[in-house]
Amino acid sequence: MLSSQDYLILFSFAVVIFIIFVLGYASYWALEIRRSLSVRLYRNQALGLVLVAIATGLYTVVQLIAQTPGFATFIIVVIVVPLLLFYRVDTSMRAARRSDPLLRDTFHWTGLVRKVFWGVIVADIPFVTASFLFLNLSGPQYIIIYLLAIFSGAVFLPIAARRSMDPLLRKQLGWFGVFFVCFLGAFIFGFSFAAPLATVLSALIALTIASYTLYKSARSLAPLNRLTRIEKGD
Repeated sequence: MLSSQDYLILFSFAVVIFIIFVLGYASYWALEIRRSLSVRLYRNQALGLVLVAIATGLYTVVQLIAQTPGFATFIIVVIVVPLLLFYRVDTSMRAARRSDPLLRDTFHWTGLVRKVFWGVIVADIPFVTASFLFLNLSGPQYIIIYLLAIFSGAVFLPIAARRSMDPLLRKQLGWFGVFFVCFLGAFIFGFSFAAPLATVLSALIALTIASYTLYKSARSLAPLNRLTRIEKGD
């Protein structure tokens, strides 16, 4: 007979499946909206949301399900996911600046900040990889990469979004900033089923909300009347 702990674990797996479904639905809409748009900026943002959804799905499956931290899972979780997240923050910050009539460089992002952040991330990757391969460590040193990506998205993006005079981009970037706040919660709460179950469930809830914000971010890229035509198959 299954114990209460077993039921909670099964429920956690069901939540993971639901998260993947929401991410897939968000990606579907992002691609549909991208197909219907002609503005290159919006098309790039829609495609970027798909990349972020893929990164979030990989993070969810590998971190919350995989029990053995092999080299493949290490590459996905420690390198691929945070790089994709930070890359999308970088491109979104630059897109926000181009849509600002005053061309304000939020926190000097396009100048010094992005160069420093990219430099730290690129320099940290070989160190983290060597630590994993030769010392079997993948601990605190890789947190730097995640924190730079999450901090940039959660703090810088909302401010850059408010400075944009493009209503669609402003709303899309606003939801994208909320995504990073939720992702930060998932990152703090826990990573695997080896952690306390309450911690895992908290991380799953944060990832569920984060997945929904990606969907909202994608839908923000198209006016309501245009979405209605898409839903009718036009």
